[in-house]
Amino acid sequence: MAFEPITDRALTGAFLGEELRAELLGLSMSEAPKEACGLLFSTDVETGLGYRARVTRVISIPNVAPDFTLQRRFELDPVAWVAAERAARKAGEDLVGMWHSHPDGPPRPSQEDAVGAESLPLDLPYVLVDLSALGSEAAVTFWRWCPATPASPPRAGRRDL
Repeated sequence: MAFEPITDRALTGAFLGEELRAELLGLSMSEAPKEACGLLFSTDVETGLGYRARVTRVISIPNVAPDFTLQRRFELDPVAWVAAERAARKAGEDLVGMWHSHPDGPPRPSQEDAVGAESLPLDLPYVLVDLSALGSEAAVTFWRWCPATPASPPRAGRRDL
């Protein structure tokens, strides 16, 4: 399995507006030099032939990766994740994406990200914040987790932004 970039600017711009993009950058910088991570929620979800959403709230979830790996790995605290999803459902929000930062790059998911993504139960867009690219549009990129072969079974969850 691998990550595939989502490069359609109309799609990514509609998914994550400038104000929330700036919030992601701030949350990421506040955790540097560790990787920051979290979830993206929406109250603005449409279903139909595809899945479309506009992020309406960004939250940070503690990174519980072992201390010696915090600069190159993230692991969402499962207790905080479940609590955040429960609170979101009560508020009428849906989980529509995940995010994490790379304090020193690269501007794409790493091999560690790919290994970690294999254990995640959802097929959601991943937003990557590259702090080494601050000041450029490349600082926030969008990715989709894809099966390695067409024969791979589909993952549960959402397929499109």
